[in-house]
Amino acid sequence: MSCWSRLFRQAMTYFRIPRAASCLPSMTLSGIPLGAAKLVRAMLEGVDLKDYSDRAGISMNTVRFHLKTAFARTETRSQAALVRNALSALSDLGPYFPAEE
Repeated sequence: MSCWSRLFRQAMTYFRIPRAASCLPSMTLSGIPLGAAKLVRAMLEGVDLKDYSDRAGISMNTVRFHLKTAFARTETRSQAALVRNALSALSDLGPYFPAEE
């Protein structure tokens, strides 16, 4: 399990967000809708867009809509920049979550 996955799981537990919700607390707090937040979370886990579409049971057009929404809300223009912003948001939460022992 990567450091970011562990940090994300700790954040999910801390905020008492059910795994089924699959959203990033920092993302939803910054105004990104739940669908887009779920997509960003999947991107952080290394899932590509087509696989996410299949797993979530939604069309690629819907995935693209969520991606464009996430781009607009974070003022980014690429998937790399979006993931970088999400990782930065998670690292900002780091001091609030002790490392697993």
